[in-house]
Amino acid sequence: MLTQLGLYKLLGENPERTWPVARGTVKPIARLICPSYGYGRERMPANGALVVAVNHFSEIDPVIVGIANNPRYFTFLKHCQPKPDIVLGDARLTMAKEANDSFDLIIVDAFSSDAVPVHLMTAEALRLYLDKAKPDGIVLLHISNRYLDLDSVLGATVKLLPGVHGFIISDDEADGSYAQSTSTVAVFAKSNEALEPLRTLKEISDFDDNDLRAWTDDYSDILGPFLSKRRNR
Repeated sequence: MLTQLGLYKLLGENPERTWPVARGTVKPIARLICPSYGYGRERMPANGALVVAVNHFSEIDPVIVGIANNPRYFTFLKHCQPKPDIVLGDARLTMAKEANDSFDLIIVDAFSSDAVPVHLMTAEALRLYLDKAKPDGIVLLHISNRYLDLDSVLGATVKLLPGVHGFIISDDEADGSYAQSTSTVAVFAKSNEALEPLRTLKEISDFDDNDLRAWTDDYSDILGPFLSKRRNR
């Protein structure tokens, strides 16, 4: 992805493989929201084939915003064009205030640690993201995780969302060591047509719940995804 988050890493940092996905998910002029600002990793290209605007980032911790904006540590935001709109607060709460059907692309990159923000991956959260996406917009969740089987969590959760389309895209070529890590993203849309450009990728697979329960605002289970990940190693 042009933000060089999960999908860029997913495609093995190979730009030739990145562009077909970028063309399929980002319009020449798109409205983008990233409800996971973290550490200055997210950036838009200052120069290049596509221009992305308006860029909207949510971050709950003002210290992180200060670090990401400090050119002593990171220059991504310094060179970001156009200047991103940074909103302080919980991503789900701030996104709820946005107009429905207004974003071409929503990227959620918050699930790679051993302490995932469950409230950003419940059925209600996914419905919120899709409500904010345009009819032909795409929601992308970067769900690479060494400890939790989040693929299966989403496989169970998406069943609670009638009319939602999506699949998993995985790069399994890494050796799985701490030097290399596999990468996985989940993509969702309100129409099959929106996802059609991505179906040419060989890395896609359908959702499978592996007997895990869906996450909702009323129920979540960390032990189940942890044990499932261990079983499938």
